[in-house]
Amino acid sequence: MIYNLIQSERTHFSRARNENGSNENYFTLVAISINSHLNSEAGSHMLEAQVISRSDTVIKDAIGITNLLFGIQQLGNARVKTKRFRQLTPSAIWKQVMRPIINKNENQGLDQKPGNLNQKDTQ
Repeated sequence: MIYNLIQSERTHFSRARNENGSNENYFTLVAISINSHLNSEAGSHMLEAQVISRSDTVIKDAIGITNLLFGIQQLGNARVKTKRFRQLTPSAIWKQVMRPIINKNENQGLDQKPGNLNQKDTQ
């Protein structure tokens, strides 16, 4: 089953690379990341995840993939911690796990914009 998943992901990524001309190294990075996460406790959640890359910016795509993999890993940890009380619904998982991670990453991105650095230089 895992072998079939790996093969389908490779097919998907090679098709996406041909469609938008993205950097081949990026897809290699994603394939390596997926293979390393398949053996983690959150690997079962990876079966439900569809990674679709359509952006022209390779860095933005790589950050998105990293966030997705990290979020899936956190999702697995959250389920383990809360299982004896109640099973989390998908909307609760999004609210408790994914949304804070995305908000944190967006805030970090705003802090690192070049405009903010220029303001510090002029003072």
